[in-house]
Amino acid sequence: IATAQDESRCPEVENIPGNLVFNCSFEKGWTHIDLGEVGEGWWYFVEAGRPAFVHSTFERKHGNTAQQIWSDGVPFTAGIYQQVGDVVPGTWYTAEVVWAAVVASDGDNVRRMVGIDPFGGTDPLSPSVIWGEEVWPESEKFHVLHVSAVAQAPTITLFVRVNVPYSLGADQAFIDVVSLVADTTQPPLTPTPLPPTATLTPLPPTSTPLPPSPTLTPAYTPLPTDTPSPTLTLTPPPT
Repeated sequence: IATAQDESRCPEVENIPGNLVFNCSFEKGWTHIDLGEVGEGWWYFVEAGRPAFVHSTFERKHGNTAQQIWSDGVPFTAGIYQQVGDVVPGTWYTAEVVWAAVVASDGDNVRRMVGIDPFGGTDPLSPSVIWGEEVWPESEKFHVLHVSAVAQAPTITLFVRVNVPYSLGADQAFIDVVSLVADTTQPPLTPTPLPPTATLTPLPPTSTPLPPSPTLTPAYTPLPTDTPSPTLTLTPPPT
């Protein structure tokens, strides 16, 4: 764990040592997508609706920008994710979103949550994703989203989801300062080996006596008996 996680991948946020998330505060540039832009090193997913992904300069926690996801009057469920490599299988990891502020059209209709896929998959709907508590009141913009999971592969995936089940106007979510660190308070788990597959050993063949071979009796064919040739009788010619 030490060799893979001594150095933070987000050194611009100094108070989270060992943070494995690249571009955790969205200060390293932006990648253009068909719905707008996402922070460099991140990608996006959409489960419902068609929200806009942009960068915000007015709602942020650290630096100059934050990731913004929003829509005007249209419900949506969408978010961003990042695959994080060089993790140690069997080790606990904790993901947190320090800043998950919202501007909601109805006060509590913008819900945020963070999840981890311990197998490194990229499908937010996969049953392997472990989700933390969903937070929705607009007043709880300083509520830290968090979740913990045990890595099952050398790469795990961190998801941040925004769910707007209904909308009365502009609904906006702002994401900033995301972290993933090894949870050193939890002992590492030893993967449980699968039981060996049972090998069927064939039983020795049962000795079954063979039926006796039939005795071949040669068929006796008598030789033909010599038939005597007829005796020639001479008849004298008439006188």
